[in-house]
Amino acid sequence: MRSPLHSLIGCAALLLAGPALGADAAADCNQTSNPDRAIAGCTRLLNSGPPRNRAIGYTNRGSAWLRKGDLDRAIADYDAAIRLDPRYADPYINRGIAWRRKRDFDRAIADENAAIRLEPRNAVAYLNRGDVWNAKGDFDRAIADYDQAIRLDPNDAPAYYDRGLARKFKGDLDGAIADFDQAIRLDPKYAPAHHNRGNTWYAKHDLDRAIRTHT
Repeated sequence: MRSPLHSLIGCAALLLAGPALGADAAADCNQTSNPDRAIAGCTRLLNSGPPRNRAIGYTNRGSAWLRKGDLDRAIADYDAAIRLDPRYADPYINRGIAWRRKRDFDRAIADENAAIRLEPRNAVAYLNRGDVWNAKGDFDRAIADYDQAIRLDPNDAPAYYDRGLARKFKGDLDGAIADFDQAIRLDPKYAPAHHNRGNTWYAKHDLDRAIRTHT
């Protein structure tokens, strides 16, 4: 299955004015390639600025903790972001990922529901909620959420890939292959889609196509 961080909302930009130290800290907090640098940068900024900016800082730091696999610290930072700005959808979306990784599926769904109430056209929230339904084995609800994510963002390869997984788990092998095909058309280097398409052809006893997919 796709990495649980694949649908992580990226870092929002902090709009911080001030001396070079503040600008450097904001740049560190905004980047996603180095979690330790993001944590240090965000921490330097959390005691200043308006509530939304501080909420972004906590959200970005929480996402860095999430990338490091420290789910409890990630959740604590998302909690702080939500206390500061309860109408900011991103920390709900990302806290939902953390709850899913802890296998607390009910809390994960509650967070994605909250994000959808705040931003009904946020495709990532539907995608993440679909992932929770998938993990719970409720494939019909998962597919319904992936359908909505695709309607909102028809060029998102992971949404097709995840819907393909749900269809495969339901036994709809042709539907799964069609979704893996579309994920690959959108992202030809999407290795999990190639892998699962090959496995699905194998499940259909079409060994020639399975072999071609894996080579």
